[in-house]
Amino acid sequence: MLFPTTPDAEADAKFWIDYQGTNIIPYFYRFLKAEPTSEAADLAKLQLEHGLETFSNSMSAKGPYFSGSKVSAIDIAFEPFALRIELLLKRYKQYSLPRLGLSWQRYHQWWDAISSFGPLIEKTEGVSDYKEQLINFYLPYSKGGGQKDVTQIS
Repeated sequence: MLFPTTPDAEADAKFWIDYQGTNIIPYFYRFLKAEPTSEAADLAKLQLEHGLETFSNSMSAKGPYFSGSKVSAIDIAFEPFALRIELLLKRYKQYSLPRLGLSWQRYHQWWDAISSFGPLIEKTEGVSDYKEQLINFYLPYSKGGGQKDVTQIS
């Protein structure tokens, strides 16, 4: 079951899915689209890191997934963007997420678990050169182009 069955837990799950779309994903795009070493890039990177730290600090200590030992909708919703953060920022911005500190250790524990989750691997392995396609698709974004609305915060 991807969503919890109690109303409070379900509301909490929906909050964290919405949180991704307002406090992490737009800043990923802002960072990706920003000129390297610009003030905009620095600010977007800090906001992205802050969003990810808050997200990580809210993960269950029982891990490895966000809510504990089982994959949830929160994990499934964020995995595609976590992949983009890992893959595209390294490629286009020569940036990797920090590893030092409890928040970052927990985030990487989560990433290691969700990135090796069988059903998700099967989906991406079924697409020839999936990661290469992502890299090519996001090239215009890395040069400041791409969709304008992806950096908007509602």
